[in-house]
Amino acid sequence: MGTAIEPRLSELREDFAVRKIPTTSLAPNLPFLEIIFRAYSLITTFQQNRLQPSWQNLTLAKLRYRLFLLPRGL
Repeated sequence: MGTAIEPRLSELREDFAVRKIPTTSLAPNLPFLEIIFRAYSLITTFQQNRLQPSWQNLTLAKLRYRLFLLPRGL
């Protein structure tokens, strides 16, 4: 089970800015983490319900590239 979690934790750290928690105090960090986890949930729900199977396991960085940068020709 741990091996399936590691890629998701890495994605949260890198693509969703969890590596850069704003303060060392818990109270201000809770809303920040709540927003991050809701964004993660929205993205994964979108991937699972609206995208073709080959796109469903892409990281946020790859998904962003394919959806926004690739069509523009960048």
